[in-house]
Amino acid sequence: IKREAESKIRFLAGLPCFARWNCTMIRSISITCRDVVFPAQTTIIEQSAPVSGLFFIVSGVALIFRALRGESGCIHNVLVTRVSSGDVFGESLILHDGDHTLSCVSVIAETMLKAYRLDEIQIP
Repeated sequence: IKREAESKIRFLAGLPCFARWNCTMIRSISITCRDVVFPAQTTIIEQSAPVSGLFFIVSGVALIFRALRGESGCIHNVLVTRVSSGDVFGESLILHDGDHTLSCVSVIAETMLKAYRLDEIQIP
């Protein structure tokens, strides 16, 4: 268990978003992040649904889509980007200042995806 905890700390410390954090701060957030695994083709975040977690991808690939209505009125899912190890998604949770943050995109695991999840209730 200690090896897994140290591995999580090293991973999080290597992310650009934590570049200015000291060891105590990194250790603190690593304790609150939980390990999650999503099978391929799993919808992790659905567009227009509340965002309840911030995800730090350890391994795997996720696709980020945005549903757009065309001139004919049909909805088209447009691939915005692919994210993988070292990338973060769900950041609207911490960037929005309202009580209920809705996702403007869908996030779907393209491959099995392992991540550390920081839940909404753990963010001050």
